[in-house]
Amino acid sequence: MVASSEPLVRLIGQRIGRPGKDHAPLLEVLTRRYYGNRGLSEVTASQSGGCQLVTTEHTNAHGVTRVVATAVDLADLPDALGAVAELAADAPEHGLVADLYVTWEDQPDADAMAVRLAGILADHTLPKGVRRVTATVAGTSGAVMHHHFTFRPEDEALVEDRLIRGLHPQIAQRLQLQRLREFDLTRLPSADEEVYLVKAVARSNPSDERLIALGQVRDLTPLRDADGRLVALPAVEGTLAACLDAIRNIQAQRPHNKRFDTNRILMYVWPPTELSIDELNALVERILPTTDGAGLEEVQFVARQRTEAGELTEMAVRVALEPGSDARVHVGEPSTEPVLPLDDYRQKVLRAARRGTVYPYELTDMLTGPEGAFVEHDLDENGLLVPVDRPRGATRRRSWPVWSPHPPSATPRASPAWSCSVTRPRRWARCPSRSARGSSPRSTWPRTCGCPWSGSPSPPVRASR
Repeated sequence: MVASSEPLVRLIGQRIGRPGKDHAPLLEVLTRRYYGNRGLSEVTASQSGGCQLVTTEHTNAHGVTRVVATAVDLADLPDALGAVAELAADAPEHGLVADLYVTWEDQPDADAMAVRLAGILADHTLPKGVRRVTATVAGTSGAVMHHHFTFRPEDEALVEDRLIRGLHPQIAQRLQLQRLREFDLTRLPSADEEVYLVKAVARSNPSDERLIALGQVRDLTPLRDADGRLVALPAVEGTLAACLDAIRNIQAQRPHNKRFDTNRILMYVWPPTELSIDELNALVERILPTTDGAGLEEVQFVARQRTEAGELTEMAVRVALEPGSDARVHVGEPSTEPVLPLDDYRQKVLRAARRGTVYPYELTDMLTGPEGAFVEHDLDENGLLVPVDRPRGATRRRSWPVWSPHPPSATPRASPAWSCSVTRPRRWARCPSRSARGSSPRSTWPRTCGCPWSGSPSPPVRASR
């Protein structure tokens, strides 16, 4: 049951409140699913304050933590908190974590649920042994997803950890959710309980929006042909398909020109893997066609592999999907660096690539070569063409930049071959020869038209449109 992908949170939500139902087996299975089988010991079931509790000891690299799990209705949540307080009385400081599975009739939105839960927790003083309390509001049908709210002690009160809302803390840790601390995350519905879909909005650049699908793989049984060659990994490909379906369902609700194009998929593989590099490449080639149209920037698999000493260590297989180029596969240790938001320039490059074009500023390196220089020019207040120093792509409205492959020895002025409508459309009305000659805004000006941009010989470096 621990290794299955059945929706157990929904199942326990359907059983809460029904007379004669023993929640202990499901609570133990959920605890083992979140914390792992190997790190748990002394699993026991007990009754306290009218609540059925499952307690265990969880051992990891940071020490031993006591885990308490119970399942109650919202009305009985205060009694459950009282039972947790009794168990935490003799626990070391920050040595106990509590998982509370709650049913909630007529569930409000996530923000309203978080406020209500915070109010209930504020009415109960918990011992210092409590490190966190996670309340999982269980859905009772396929249309209602479950929600996770995690509260941690801060200034003598329990405050929600907003970053991991929607995920259990153990799952958030495995799926590297801490790397998304530069983003505001909002949980979105998904049909699979083991797939978590979040919308990420960068705090420093609200226009940087993306979808991130997080999934878990609990079965790595390979499908091989008669010669032993890897044909498929059904569980991996099934979870990937569920992640893609969740992303595409959201994308389909948006206009075609406003769909997210920097989406990510991260999957954590529980069983140890013994796949070779060639088999990984074959797997990537098999799944790449299924990612078309999802606007993916990266697909990452985090798995465990045995070293020569027999110890399990985590490894990451990262598939980078750059628009207009082939996919690249990187194998190494999982990154701990935060995912950085896109700046305005990178967003423009991506938008151009999605249209099958190249953003003009990306051509400068090809034009200048490895030893050349690039200087951008623009018109100043007096209408003279002068060098400017600004970020690439940050051109002013109604002012088109001019580039020269090498820095000119003198400030160039516009050549007679220029058209006023190219550099500064509003300046065309100032040319006294427009009405006399009847020339169109895109015609070439004579040297004697009196325009401040004409009447001089061509500059050393011919400016282009």
